[in-house]
Amino acid sequence: MARNPDPLRSLARGDFRFRMALRPGDGSDFFAPGVEYADVIAERRGLLAQTPDRYAAALPGTAGLLKATTELVSRWLSQSRCPLTDPRITHRPPPPPDGEARALTDWCAETGGHWEPDWVALRRGEDAAYRLVAGVVCFPSGWSLPEKLGRPLDEIHDPVPGLNRSLGRPIHLFLERLPPDTVWWRDNWGLSADPALNHHPSIPRPRLTATARLTTTWLRREDQLLTRLPGFSDILFGIRVSVQRLDAMLSSPEEAGLLTDALRSLPNDVADYKGISPARDALLRELRDATL
Repeated sequence: MARNPDPLRSLARGDFRFRMALRPGDGSDFFAPGVEYADVIAERRGLLAQTPDRYAAALPGTAGLLKATTELVSRWLSQSRCPLTDPRITHRPPPPPDGEARALTDWCAETGGHWEPDWVALRRGEDAAYRLVAGVVCFPSGWSLPEKLGRPLDEIHDPVPGLNRSLGRPIHLFLERLPPDTVWWRDNWGLSADPALNHHPSIPRPRLTATARLTTTWLRREDQLLTRLPGFSDILFGIRVSVQRLDAMLSSPEEAGLLTDALRSLPNDVADYKGISPARDALLRELRDATL
């Protein structure tokens, strides 16, 4: 599997800064079923069956880009090196014709129960801004897809301290210049007090506190995909969340030092946003002992 095997890759050495950190990728590897596919799909289907409007959404007028998404992902999956025993994974029915958002949202929910990653579609408006117009996000990191529907990227990113100031313009230029038939990957990281994939804001979850330990804290990494949909100016954005307990992933003093640098250099407002501030000192003490 060509997906990032190194859970620490998203932790850059040196002082913290927001980075694009894009690298060429492959869509078939990104969407291919992973080793935990059965469990992940079971959880996705349960969420989408119980509360589909919490995790799936689409605006009217998006049938064309949803059809293009289906065709692209189906082609990727047909090229996958992983065995696909369920034909429903690669042979998805097209979305209904444009009309009511209800039918399009239902189609997104049904499709989201067969593909392992989350995904959203971004549409370029007449004002050149990219807006979130459709998608399925079962495993969000503290945000709600329906609440972001129809909003431009800079507004979606606004809660992240300093992100728009640092990367707002580079992100827009990248999307504007993204050529068809190319796939790019990047990653992002956070910490959590539980290993759950679904961190929707409506679901109570334990938070990191001053009692945090390496044995009770998980690295939460997002692998992300960006590509332009064939025949459209619209962008497909894929998201894969993985979690790994810190004590299980730090196998050397060098790795402990990498996480130490990342935690120390986080600006206070970014650490607050990520929910890391209450646990930072406790984790740094344990990491210091690990490197002695």
